[in-house]
Amino acid sequence: EAYAEKISFNSEMELFSNTITTCLQSLVAHLDSLCEPALSAMLKVNWSTLDSVGDQSAYTTSITTHLAATVPAVRDLLHNSRKYFTNYCLKFANSFIPRYVNQIY
Repeated sequence: EAYAEKISFNSEMELFSNTITTCLQSLVAHLDSLCEPALSAMLKVNWSTLDSVGDQSAYTTSITTHLAATVPAVRDLLHNSRKYFTNYCLKFANSFIPRYVNQIY
């Protein structure tokens, strides 16, 4: 007990936190890269030539397919820590939504 006050794991805790952050960023980057071809395809659509709204487009199908395959897998892997999954979702939303909106406008 005399040495308990002299022991600190602050550097290890910071290293662990940085590792978690790096891993989550890698997972987000992976999902972003899966969705990138669909976002690029959006740019190639000549929106002025469309006469009417139809079924779901190919780029939407591609994005939803990747989301449906990847997000549940990550959720299952992070099932013991909801805060990390929530953080993953927030990081992806903060990355993907501005890029998606940028493709539209």
